[in-house]
Amino acid sequence: RNLAMDILRHIGHQDMDALLGLLKNEDADLRIFAADILGSTRSYLAVTPLCELLLKDPEVNVRYQAAVSLGDLGRSGATECLNRAFMDEEWVQYAVVEALSKLRDESSVKVLIQALGNSSELVCSMIVDALGEMGNIKFVPMLLKRIEDSPAALRNKIVKAVIKILGGKALTFLSSKEKDKLHEYL
Repeated sequence: RNLAMDILRHIGHQDMDALLGLLKNEDADLRIFAADILGSTRSYLAVTPLCELLLKDPEVNVRYQAAVSLGDLGRSGATECLNRAFMDEEWVQYAVVEALSKLRDESSVKVLIQALGNSSELVCSMIVDALGEMGNIKFVPMLLKRIEDSPAALRNKIVKAVIKILGGKALTFLSSKEKDKLHEYL
């Protein structure tokens, strides 16, 4: 089965209709496999069906794989459905954050920042890592606002993300109060 999946990841784009048909199969494992393979096709045709799977499939593992595959596709058209799926179970949220970090779409930043207040520590940690990886300087004030209310482990992640985004020299642009907070957490 694994060998067949590896082969289909390389040639699946040649018969998208067959792969898309598997998304309707009663067997959740087949839907997971089809979603996985669709993620490697690089086809725009996979975005809408994967989004539908992510938002509507009753099986959490299928929704998880749909999110992973949308991230693998790397198509910005997936951002809206990934943002909407953020209210799903933690397992799916984890995959959604990972996918959004791969897409690097700024429209998701607001959703990610808002989710910091509503998510588990694990998901918050993933969000902070994703924002650090995206590397946009606009994220720094939002992250610094969250530092006070965060548990110690998350504070460490926030400090690392801020330093990653700004770099050592750019830290001089922070206010004295922000520098003192950052220094204290370091």
